[in-house]
Amino acid sequence: MVQSLVENHCIDCHSGDDKAAKFDLEGFDANQSNDDSQWDTSTWEKITKRMRARQMPPPDADRPTEQEYVAALVGLEGLLERQAERFPEPGRTESLRRLNRTEYKNAVRDLLSVNVDVTDLLPADQLSHGFDNVTVGELSPVLLNRYISAA
Repeated sequence: MVQSLVENHCIDCHSGDDKAAKFDLEGFDANQSNDDSQWDTSTWEKITKRMRARQMPPPDADRPTEQEYVAALVGLEGLLERQAERFPEPGRTESLRRLNRTEYKNAVRDLLSVNVDVTDLLPADQLSHGFDNVTVGELSPVLLNRYISAA
């Protein structure tokens, strides 16, 4: 249904030399879009959002029926989901962080039922942008040794 909607309601404005929003749908094939890891999902997510709000096609253009909208949205969302499954983009993966002294004390208490005063075992937590924990990538060897010794 996506291909039909594009051909019947989108291609007139989004093709040729004067394509609207510099977005070219000429040659778009909904059946082959998921074969390409370079398929621009961000553009199609925006299009999906605008279609959900019934902003596209614009009011002065030939508009699909409600049934066509629903069917095209189901198809387009399916394309986006399959693309996300085939080519996942996990985002930032370096978000591991160390425990600050309070979190470390609470973890030992919760896991081992032992109350430990970590103020003598671990150095004071440094603040970075208002936070007292840092990513593992910035954990110095000296601080790591203190955590291992405290364990």
